[in-house]
Amino acid sequence: MKRVLGAWSLVAMTALLGCPSDAPAYPVETVTLGFENDYFDLDTGDIETNFDIPLKKKWDLHVAFNALWEPHSVIFHNRVVEPARDIAHLREQKFDSVKKADIRSAVFDWRIIDESFTADRVILIVTDKGEIYKLGNPVEDEDGLSFDYQRLGARCDLRPDDLVCADASAEP
Repeated sequence: MKRVLGAWSLVAMTALLGCPSDAPAYPVETVTLGFENDYFDLDTGDIETNFDIPLKKKWDLHVAFNALWEPHSVIFHNRVVEPARDIAHLREQKFDSVKKADIRSAVFDWRIIDESFTADRVILIVTDKGEIYKLGNPVEDEDGLSFDYQRLGARCDLRPDDLVCADASAEP
């Protein structure tokens, strides 16, 4: 129930503040993370390497290694602490071709999606700050994974045409 009330608070705040119809293009960044022990904060770009990190709030994702998949990289999002991050996989999608309609139709979940991060997949993550990021163009080596990521904007659930907003948390 706490998550539902939090989501409605975000929706109510967004309704009061409004969302511009065209989100600005945020820069595409590239990050390299080692398997299992690097924890990444999308909002700050910080990487923490520590075995105690899963108990801390300051991370959004890490790269797991699954020997059953080829490639082996699996993106796990932070679901350990409140608010849990949400994740969605856009299968058979390229990083540069993601549209608002794709995001609107994405099924976000707090549960782990244990599937290989392949070149024909884009992963969307909603951070604890309510920002949506897309991840794509994965390149795996024996030590970890490099991938591109881009902030899309804040999550706005009220107006379908304005789902991705430039800054729904800004003061009016």
